[in-house]
Amino acid sequence: MEVIIFSSNRERSEELSGITGDLMAEEKLKRMSLNTNLPSTIASLIRCFNRKCGYLVILFTPGYSKWRELISGISNEHRRVKFLIVSQNPSDAADLFNSESKESICGYIKYEEESFIEILKKELNRIYISVTTLCGGIMTPTKEVGGFKVIRYDDIYCIETIKNTHLCRIHHTNGSDELRADISKLIKKLPPNFEVTKASTIANLSRVIEVQKQDNGTGELSFGLGLSCFASAKHFPKVKKMMAEQALT
Repeated sequence: MEVIIFSSNRERSEELSGITGDLMAEEKLKRMSLNTNLPSTIASLIRCFNRKCGYLVILFTPGYSKWRELISGISNEHRRVKFLIVSQNPSDAADLFNSESKESICGYIKYEEESFIEILKKELNRIYISVTTLCGGIMTPTKEVGGFKVIRYDDIYCIETIKNTHLCRIHHTNGSDELRADISKLIKKLPPNFEVTKASTIANLSRVIEVQKQDNGTGELSFGLGLSCFASAKHFPKVKKMMAEQALT
C-alpha cells in the first residue's frame, strides 16, 4: 500500500510526511511505502494512482472547500484508494462521513491533539492489517508484535462472528484465525464468490461441496472435513441462485 499525504497547505504536508515516515519505519510497516512527492493539486494527486496497488491518502482538510467532490471523484475511478482524514475541525470529518463516499473513508484524527502521533500510529497499524490486501487475501495479525500473515481468498471456507465480541473467525485450509471485523462491512471487500449466508456468517460459495435444505427453509452448506455453515431462510434463496449461476451445484 502506498501512503500519500495531500493538503493544500505545503507546510502541513511536509510535517505529516515526516511524522508518517518515522512511524512507518518505527512500526516496521514493510508493506507500506510513503510517496514523498507531496502532491498539492488534485491533478498531481490523481497522477499518483498509476500503479496496480492500494493507496492510503492522508488528507489534511483545511483550506479546500470541495473535499466531498474530490473523494467522490477519486473513489468512483479508483477502487483501491482509502482516505484517512486529519482535521482541526471535527465538523469537517462529520461532513465527509455523511457523504455518499463514506465507504472510502477509513478513519479520522483530530489534528493538534496531545496524543496525535500516538493516534496516527494506531491508525496506520490498524489500516496495515486491514481486510483487503494486494495479495488476494485477508491479512490477519500474528502473536508477534507487528507481524501478520495473509490468508488467500481461495483457501477460505467461511467467516463467522464470534459471539459477544467484535471478532470474526476465519475457517480456512490451514486451520482458523481471528480478525477484528464487521460482517456487513467485510462482505463489501471480498470477491463475488463470497456471500452472507446469515447475519453472522459469510461463506465462500466456490468451496461448498454439498447443500442440504432444511424443513424450516434454512440450508446447510458443507465444505467437507466436517466443516459446514448455515444459511438463514432469508438468505438461502439468494445463495442457491448464486451457486446455480456459478455452476457450483
